Amino acid sequence: MSGYQFYEFQTIDNPLSDQERTKISALSSRVELSATRAAFVYHYGSFRGKPKELLAEHFDAYLYVSNWGTKQLMFRFPADLVDVKSLRVYELSYAIEVTDLGSTVILDLTLNDEDGGGWIEDGEYQLTPYLGLHSAILQGDYRGIYLAWLGCMGHSYEINDDELSPPIPDGLGQLDTLLKNVSTYFEADPHMIAAASRHSQVKVEGAIDIREALAQLSDEEKDDFLIRLAEGESLLNVKLMRRLQPDASGSSATQQSWPTVGQLRTEAEKLSAEAEQKASAKAERERVEALEALALREEQAWTDVQRLIEEGQARPYEEAVALLVQLRDLAIHRNEPGSFEQRMSGLRQTYRRRSALIRRFDNAQL
Repeated sequence: MSGYQFYEFQTIDNPLSDQERTKISALSSRVELSATRAAFVYHYGSFRGKPKELLAEHFDAYLYVSNWGTKQLMFRFPADLVDVKSLRVYELSYAIEVTDLGSTVILDLTLNDEDGGGWIEDGEYQLTPYLGLHSAILQGDYRGIYLAWLGCMGHSYEINDDELSPPIPDGLGQLDTLLKNVSTYFEADPHMIAAASRHSQVKVEGAIDIREALAQLSDEEKDDFLIRLAEGESLLNVKLMRRLQPDASGSSATQQSWPTVGQLRTEAEKLSAEAEQKASAKAERERVEALEALALREEQAWTDVQRLIEEGQARPYEEAVALLVQLRDLAIHRNEPGSFEQRMSGLRQTYRRRSALIRRFDNAQL
């Protein structure tokens, strides 16, 4: 099987200049390029550009996938709009890295599945479903980072049970479509998410009255924001909301002591066992209901078996055997296996010369 690598870059609110597009086009003849996006697909060979440098210079977000098990998201942030110290508590060797470049900060989230990936269809992965993570992080919502941490941690041999979890953000039990996409992308165990959610506070949205908050600004400051808006300043909406609502910045995790990785794993295993028991009980209820429904038409079922066998073809044989398995289960459910065995013995005797049918009986242990 040939390799598959997909690289995609996007800008958030600043389109690429003509000069930038010319520079990016020169990197590969495989590029799919627009004013806000560059994408590259390789089945043989690799992208010869340096993704982190390209992101830092021209873009705001980056996605990479390969069919040997690597998935990566990277985001670029203005250094004055993020708390590098708060981001770095989520760092994880070979998986999550925060790089401070002075004026910008790069957040690198990388999942390496040592068991390998699998077949990936062209277009199966795109960056757009994850772009909202950029805005969420700027607003101090680190749930997406924590979900990536859980997924990467599940594939890492570097983390011991006695290590503490990084801060668990508020609202981890309140996942919207974006965060569900992130958890799926980084293969976070749903039971680990549920376990961590038990240590997460409910997220309270801090809605403000925009008009009232704006009224608190001086005319000079309002004019300054308008001038910067007219000049097309990047991420001005985030900067304005940060000014109007200063408490919205920073991590949303409520201060508390965090569980160890071992505690989370133990809780997740318990939740998994409980879910398995519920699923097993549900399956058993459905099985019994199906058998009770079959009991109402038992004689018709035996007649259907006879008719299917008489057709003398492979598919009807398979259908007859499947129906006989259900009739056997019904007899066992009634604690009357002898009645089924007697009728089954009659079928074997009647059709003893049909080797294909008898072989199917034997395979189904009828």
